[in-house]
Amino acid sequence: MPGAVNIVESKAIKTPHPQEHSIMDEKLIYNVNVAAQDVLLNPNEIKRRIPLTETAEQTVLQGRHALERILDRRDHRLMVVVGPCSIHDPAAALDYAQRLKGLADEVTDTLLTCSADRYNQPCSNDRDYQ
Repeated sequence: MPGAVNIVESKAIKTPHPQEHSIMDEKLIYNVNVAAQDVLLNPNEIKRRIPLTETAEQTVLQGRHALERILDRRDHRLMVVVGPCSIHDPAAALDYAQRLKGLADEVTDTLLTCSADRYNQPCSNDRDYQ
């Protein structure tokens, strides 16, 4: 079923006697360390389930227009991209967003802040920016 979430329990696989299977038998290693499997929703399904509000749409459009003006040098401000390496805790993410919004409001005359949040991603290293 599209959009369904499947959870698969991981089960230890008993290693058979060497003569019973080839050493290259894929079944011996397939999903040995998988605890769960979630089917990801496609973008259209997410849009159907969580429609964009008028307020959210206006926020996105205003941000895009502000960035366009900065890139075209019609706005003197600098754009800064800020954000944690990764968000794992929804409550902490909301707290962070609220504090960032407060700071963004304070510096809005000189900076356009853009939050770059990633979800459940490892922190990057220097190679990611080269």
